[in-house]
This record gives sequence, C-alpha cells and structure tokens, in this order.
Amino acid sequence: MAGVAFTTPDLAPLLRQLREAERQLGRPEPLLRAWGISVLAVIHEHFRRGGDPPWKPLAASTVAARRKGKGTGSAQALRDTGAYERSWDIQNMRVTDRSVTVFSPSPVAVWMACCSTR
Repeated sequence: MAGVAFTTPDLAPLLRQLREAERQLGRPEPLLRAWGISVLAVIHEHFRRGGDPPWKPLAASTVAARRKGKGTGSAQALRDTGAYERSWDIQNMRVTDRSVTVFSPSPVAVWMACCSTR
C-alpha cells in the first residue's frame, strides 16, 4: 500500500503530554486519537486554503486538460477530482496504545512526498 508518514523532529513535549494523559486517563489512545483528528483537520485546511505556503498555480495546459471531457476537473492544485484530498480520512488513521499514524493510501501521496519538484 502506498502512503506517507510525517515525523515531528522533537517529540519530547508530546511524550510528556502522552504520559500525563496516560496517568489521568489510564491509557493514551483518546489523546492520540484527538491528535490524529487534529492533524487531519490541518491537512484539510491546507487543501481549502491552497497550501501553506501557497501551492504554485497550475500551468494553463494543466487547467485546459482538466476541462476536457466532462469538464469536472478543478483548476486548483491537487484537486483535479478531489480523490486525493478525500483519501486523508479518519478511516486511514491508525491508533495504537503508543502511536497514531495519519496517512493517505493514494499513490499521489507517495509522489508528492518523494518525487514532486514543486
């Protein structure tokens, strides 16, 4: 399965919060789930705003190609059909007793993470 994982460089503050949540809740999964949902909200906000920093505008040829056929393609970057944005979903979030993973199973996610020059 294709996917992308994001890693934060300094996990010490998160680990302190996780230990405190575990102490108070008896288990950290609720906090991890909330973090995962927050990450998904940020991702969807980036799509809504067109990136942060803003994504480069599409080339005229790309916009024209999306308008052919049924004319349903979007002129916004990464939103031709909306499938890539929809792939960032809570169904693709995995929570364990010690981790939360938010990912997209879309092949576009792999391309954007490792092969895109934009």
